[in-house]
Formats: sequence, structure tokens, C-alpha cells
Amino acid sequence: MKNSQLTMTIGAVSRATGIPVNTLRTWERRYSFPVAERSEGGQRLYHPAVIPHLKLVNQALQTGLRPKQVVGMGFDQLQDLLGKNLPPNPTEQDEVKDWLNASKRLDGAYLDSSFHSSMSQLGVQRFLTDKIVPFIQELGHAWVKGEIQIYHEHFASERIHDFLTGLWRPLSDRAKGPSIICAALPGENHFLGLHMAATIMALYGSRIIFLGPKTPLQDLQECTWQSNSKSILLSISATTPVEEVSVLLKKLRANLSSNVQIILGGKGAPFIRGIMTMKSLNELSTWAIQSQKQTI
Repeated sequence: MKNSQLTMTIGAVSRATGIPVNTLRTWERRYSFPVAERSEGGQRLYHPAVIPHLKLVNQALQTGLRPKQVVGMGFDQLQDLLGKNLPPNPTEQDEVKDWLNASKRLDGAYLDSSFHSSMSQLGVQRFLTDKIVPFIQELGHAWVKGEIQIYHEHFASERIHDFLTGLWRPLSDRAKGPSIICAALPGENHFLGLHMAATIMALYGSRIIFLGPKTPLQDLQECTWQSNSKSILLSISATTPVEEVSVLLKKLRANLSSNVQIILGGKGAPFIRGIMTMKSLNELSTWAIQSQKQTI
């Protein structure tokens, strides 16, 4: 997003939405929304497209929901939550192609800046579902078609990884909710989906214990016992052999208390009795909200 498009100060956003300036600052600090760019003088600047999104947040709060349940929720999901037939969120032209070109140039600064701008406009959840997921898919397609080299894909993946880690880790450190272990089983090399899931969970108040890919089963069990976590979130990509991962999952389920929930995400997640499967980040966010309600 060009700086010339960031035309609204925090005071102007406050007047347009009815949300106090201090509240906007608190939300940015706690929930990473709305994210502002900074002028050379350090002043927060926002794109006008954030206004209808914040108005929906305000409406949701007026129904009795708490900030941690709705701040950062995507525009479309807020619409569904409120049951209103509102006009779609104004958007800029699709950024995914620009991000692919930046990856070809190895332009990490452009990616970081554009990620921040897109997230400020869309909110954390919609930024993940509408931008990052398609970007990751486009990287894979471009590599298959020979449009980029493998080092371009690795470069972009690392930038996404660093951005998401910088997003969910501060949220997790401030969270007061229950802890959840985020990991992938032995043989699993992919991790970006796991970081997206960790971001969703931290956004809704969970404390993240991130073990990452290739976590041995015994270590996963011992971490669960030590941390007294009641939930484990596992990412399983489409490239993971179904038979092998099913054996590991059944063993993990048998070795843990029934009070510990095991949640699977990713295109390779099999159906295992006693284990939950999430088909999308939006479904995961709904579960996260319900889990928070049960702990209040």
C-alpha cells in the first residue's frame, strides 16, 4: 500500500468510528488490529478501508461480546456474526501477484511492509485466509510451472514465517487463556499452516507452546504432561503419508488422558476417532471463541 493512501490519523479514525483513541491503541497492542503505518514523524496513519471494519467490531461489542472475541476477526466473519447484509469490505487490487513478483526480486522489505498494510486493512483473520493462504498456494503453483526457483519459494516462506511469528508470539505472551501445544509429528516438514493456526489461537487469547515440525511422539506427550495443557493442535500437510500419521495419532490418543483434546488441521488430516479435525482457519477461530467462553 502506498503511503499516499494512508490518509487517516488515529484521531480521524476515532471520530469516524466512535471508538476512543486509547481503545484503538490498546487493541493494536493486544490484538494487532488495527495496524497503522508510521509517518516520518512517528504519527499513526490508517487507510480509510479500516473504518467499516472497525464499525462492525463496535457493533459486535454492543451485543455484549468482549474485545478478545471480536477484535481481529475478519470482516466477512463479523458480518456473519451480526447477521447483517452489509456491503463488502473495500479492498485494493489483489496483492498476491505483487507478492510473488517481490519474491522473485528477493525483496523482503516490500513483503514485510505490504503484509502489515494488508493486515491493517483486512484484520488478522481475513489477512490469513484471503491473502496468506492464496499466496502460499501461488508460490507452489509458480514453482511447479517453472516461474520461480526453489530458493524464491524458500525466501518467501521464511518471510511469512518471520512475520507470523512476530504476530502471534507477543499475543501469546500477553494471553491469559489456556495453553495449547502447536506441533507437527515426525516426518512433517511443513510449518506455515501451523504458524497460521497459532496466530488464530493467540488472537483469541490462548497461550501458545510452539514445538514446531518433526516433534517426537514421546516429547509431545511429556510436554503435555508438564504444561498441563488440555489441547494439542497438530498440522498435517497433504504430502504426509496417511497410514503412517494415522498410526502415530492413534498411539498419541491412547497415551493421553481423554481430557486432552487433539485437534488436526491441514489437507492431510485423517479421520481418527476421538480426535477433532478443523477444515479451515475460520472453523478453528469459531472453536477458539467457544473454548474461551467456556473458560470465562
